[in-house]
Amino acid sequence: LNADNDEQEDDDLNLSDDEEGGTRIGDIYIPPPVKPYCSTESIGPRLIITKISICNFKSYAGEVFLGPFSHCFHAIIGPNGSGKSNVIDSMLFVFDYRANKIRCKKLSVLIHKSSAHEDISSCSVAVHFAQIVDHPDGTYEIVKDSAFVISRTAFRDNSSFYTIDKR
Repeated sequence: LNADNDEQEDDDLNLSDDEEGGTRIGDIYIPPPVKPYCSTESIGPRLIITKISICNFKSYAGEVFLGPFSHCFHAIIGPNGSGKSNVIDSMLFVFDYRANKIRCKKLSVLIHKSSAHEDISSCSVAVHFAQIVDHPDGTYEIVKDSAFVISRTAFRDNSSFYTIDKR
């Protein structure tokens, strides 16, 4: 009688443990995907980075444009030593993180220096933004007149300045 009760309880547990969206393959139960804690559905416009312009910053000699970026996903990938961290450092530089947060003691060390480019006196990074409105079909539109650029320039004397839309 006790063994029969245990089997009945096991059967009851298997049925009650199955959640909507879960799958059974033989004796194996695969639960449904975890529900996200936050939603990617937006109501109204949202701000995105459309591209980044980097000029003579750390490992980047000359002007380099990163982007255009996707409206829904970004990834910085590459082999070791290819400058992935310097992309993040360039954004931290524009967003006013102290020099020690971007792996240096003085702003002047952010200026690119190599045997091919020894006399560079400044570096700059410009982050381009725009507001977009997402559509249910996965497309989006840029809100008219919403684009703007925040940039920062640093010099050999460790001074720097910011501009918004080159002002």
